[in-house]
Parts: sequence; structure tokens; C-alpha cells
Amino acid sequence: MTEQANTAPTFEQRIAEIDARATAATDGPWWPVDSGCTGFDVACSPDVHVASFLRECDAAFIAHARTDIPWLIEQVQALAQENAQMRAALEPFAKEAELFWRDTGGVTYHENLELWQRPNHRTPLTVGDLRRAAASMGQKK
Repeated sequence: MTEQANTAPTFEQRIAEIDARATAATDGPWWPVDSGCTGFDVACSPDVHVASFLRECDAAFIAHARTDIPWLIEQVQALAQENAQMRAALEPFAKEAELFWRDTGGVTYHENLELWQRPNHRTPLTVGDLRRAAASMGQKK
């Protein structure tokens, strides 16, 4: 086990640590096995059991973790990449939103409709703006 650092790991570091542990573990799939009066084991082959538990639900959880964790890591990494792409696509609109917020004194549309009806007032983000941003990422709608 590694020493605890004074600072929490970043998102990327934490995912890398979890991935490294999953990669280093005995290959899967694993499955729960009723070992009779001693409880339940987790097996990775008919002759190799990697863990023992008193409760079947704990054995099932650990057995499924062998394939669940790598799948979850892939999903998290894909979502993080999508999030980064969305942030990059929406960045050009951030300045406009900041200016609008400043110009309205932090008042939202629902709080003061007249601000939105003034001539020469900055136009807020529209659904079309968001669709164009999504299209720039190769997304539809």
C-alpha cells in the first residue's frame, strides 16, 4: 500500500490508480462459488479461488467488480473526454454569458424580462448557439 499524500489525487490520477489495480488483478471473469459451511468464495478458474466471504452478496460484488471496474473506467474516461470537448465548444460563448451577467447585474431572464426587451441589448445564448457548438463537435441537434 502506498503512503497517503497530503493532497488528494486529481481525477486523472485517481482513475489511473484504479485502472492500475484492476490491470494488476488476476484476469477475469470471476464468479461466486458456494463453498458450503465456510461461506462463499470468488473463483477465477475451477481450481483457483481469489477470495472468501461469509455472505453471498459480498462474493458476488467482488466477483463482478473484476469486469465492472474496467468497464466503469472506460465509461468515465469517455465521459470526461466528452465533457472536455463540450467545454471547449462552449468556451466562445462564455465571454458573452459573462458580459450579459455583468450588464444585467446578475439578474436572470425570469427575474427581469424588460432587460431582454431593450433595444441594443446583448442577445443571450440561444438553442441555436448550443446546436452550432454541438455541430462543431460532430454532434447532431
